[in-house]
Amino acid sequence: MVKLRSARTPESGAFLVMDAAKSSARAAGKDIMDLSVGSSDLAPPPEALEAVQASLHDPASHKYCLKSGTRPLLQAAVDWFDRTYKLKLDPKTQALSLVGSQEGLAHLLMAVADPGDGILMTDVAYPSYFGQVYDREAAVSPLVLPGALARCVELFSFAKSYQLGGFRLGFALGNEQAIAALEAVKASIDFNQYLGIQAMGVACLQLPQQRVRDYAAVWQQRAAALVQHLRQHGWQLPEPQACMYVWAKLPQGVQLDDLQFCQQLVAETGVALAPGRGFGPGGEGFVRFALVQPAERLTAAAEAVGVFADRLRARAVPA
Repeated sequence: MVKLRSARTPESGAFLVMDAAKSSARAAGKDIMDLSVGSSDLAPPPEALEAVQASLHDPASHKYCLKSGTRPLLQAAVDWFDRTYKLKLDPKTQALSLVGSQEGLAHLLMAVADPGDGILMTDVAYPSYFGQVYDREAAVSPLVLPGALARCVELFSFAKSYQLGGFRLGFALGNEQAIAALEAVKASIDFNQYLGIQAMGVACLQLPQQRVRDYAAVWQQRAAALVQHLRQHGWQLPEPQACMYVWAKLPQGVQLDDLQFCQQLVAETGVALAPGRGFGPGGEGFVRFALVQPAERLTAAAEAVGVFADRLRARAVPA
């Protein structure tokens, strides 16, 4: 039999398993409330939508986009970074356009590491998103730390801060050598994102910071509502300080692992969560709620999850 799978290819991850579980529950007639994926229900900024609409009628935007075509986005990115963090970067050598930050991370590791090199990673790989903090203007950037530009690359995504998840756009800033290596890898893999989508990014980066603060206020209000209702069912968890997620440890007495809990939860209630193990071994025993529904829907989901967990704990108590 012909071998058509590399030994390096991982087995199906928790997210693929959950996608199958959601499909099965939907086929069984459940109304799915999907809180497993951080795909925002908020609309992108109208300025971004206007920018991509204008590009659709521009024949120049219909062609492949080489590095020179990304210059407006990269200039906007370094200008935004300078306004936010008071650090000037060179758009030619210290910035690179990405087709989403996920793509950037995968290709960056290919660009800077050799087979056999050791790579240190956090046990739970959990990103932050610029601007999506509740009590300050912007998240802390490692690039402003002393000596950081000698060893650091930071990846930025438009998905959460500006509700552009499906448009797949980001950028990298940092060390010149690493940026050049990443550019060399990407040059043989992609021709950058569509120019119209890059124009969306430029429009977003030129918006006042208050727009991002307004989005963060929505996540904060939703997080508070969800946490309050989970606590009423004995879940012990703090309110998050940033972003559009709530990370929660399964209550004591639930005798399922996080993946089993999520599979049974969606099958019985229609509420879909992300199992913590999908973010690394340190996430086992946790679940993640994406705050991608209005507060009243989130509180209904929290009630359903709380009642479901209460039933599991009751079953575990010896008669």
